[in-house]
Amino acid sequence: MWRIAPALLAVVACRPAPARVLDPTPIAIAGHRAAPPPVEPEPAQPPAKRLGPLHRAAAFLFQPSPDAATATTVRSKLRLVAATATGERVEVGCKRGTTLVDREGREHALALRPDAVVIAPDGAAIAARSGGRVAVLALPQGRALGTWDGEDPTWLADGTLALRHGCAWVAIAPQQPDTPAQSLGEHCGAPLLSEPGTARLWFAVSDAQPRADDDARAPTRALLGLSPGQTALEQPLGGDVPMFAPRLSHDGSIVCATTQRRGHALLQCRLRDGGVFEPVAQDVVGQPVFADDAPRLLVTVGDRETGQRDLHVVDFALKIVRRLGHVAHHRFAFLPGAERVVAYDGARGLVFELDTGLVSPFGDEHDDWVAVVPDAAGGSGDSFLATRLGRPCAELVRVQLPRRE
Repeated sequence: MWRIAPALLAVVACRPAPARVLDPTPIAIAGHRAAPPPVEPEPAQPPAKRLGPLHRAAAFLFQPSPDAATATTVRSKLRLVAATATGERVEVGCKRGTTLVDREGREHALALRPDAVVIAPDGAAIAARSGGRVAVLALPQGRALGTWDGEDPTWLADGTLALRHGCAWVAIAPQQPDTPAQSLGEHCGAPLLSEPGTARLWFAVSDAQPRADDDARAPTRALLGLSPGQTALEQPLGGDVPMFAPRLSHDGSIVCATTQRRGHALLQCRLRDGGVFEPVAQDVVGQPVFADDAPRLLVTVGDRETGQRDLHVVDFALKIVRRLGHVAHHRFAFLPGAERVVAYDGARGLVFELDTGLVSPFGDEHDDWVAVVPDAAGGSGDSFLATRLGRPCAELVRVQLPRRE
């Protein structure tokens, strides 16, 4: 057993105790920390809606039709012609009066000398403008429904008629002349489109030149939709990139416009309500033309100075762009069904048949064609009506295409 010397014990006992140091930090009694709430992930942004990307397909290789198209005069000495796909037609003579041709081909004389005629989509009435007044007549007999002040008569899908008074647009119900006019809103120019299935008109909004919406030099910042009793809809277009000369598809779902890129005119298209603009064609000449009953578009590209240009068709359903051929024409149109393309004005007329790969000329080498309208009387769909300039007046011609077996 160990023994401690008494002397050592005395030393230890006499040593002073060390000074006590107090920690001034207060004692905190923390409870159990709750688990943090789960972090919700940011909602995934849906991809931007797109029409494309559009792809360039092999060019059409057209062959001359083995049978020629024929052009037969229907009426001469005309100043104006309006027609519908259902068979109604209004012919305004240069010297004689105005004639209404109904679906059965019967003719009715109208006491009008209009500057412009617009037929309702359902063929139930016509609006004839003359000197700031618009007369509305019921079809087929041409019974007068009334006359209103206004410009730019445009039929809406519900059978009402939109008119412009200065910059104010109103909608009237010609079948109910005692019904007050409804306000649509304000815009100083003509509409781009009367949207099918709705009572809405679409306009191009340009801050630089508000009355020059059809002028390719006026930049367009947005599309404006006006309808009776509804809040105006505005769809911005290109943001900081100036967009020019917008066009809307037949159903209003697609908008195309031109931008300038390094001195080149670039046509771009997107869904009207938003999304990504898809490049369609560069060095665009003239205005693109939509089909009346299909998501297809005609566009020409080439040199503005020399007039050399190529015609292309854009099929948005198939997402392809195809070259039709070299043309010297200035106007183009789809025939009903969008399987035939007519090139006219500037050279002998041509009809490109997309389903057969055949091309048919019509008219003479020096004919000057200025309009193409439907021909319901043709029945088979193998004919159309065209206006050929003459001196001093134009004539209406029926172009009969070769029948295909």
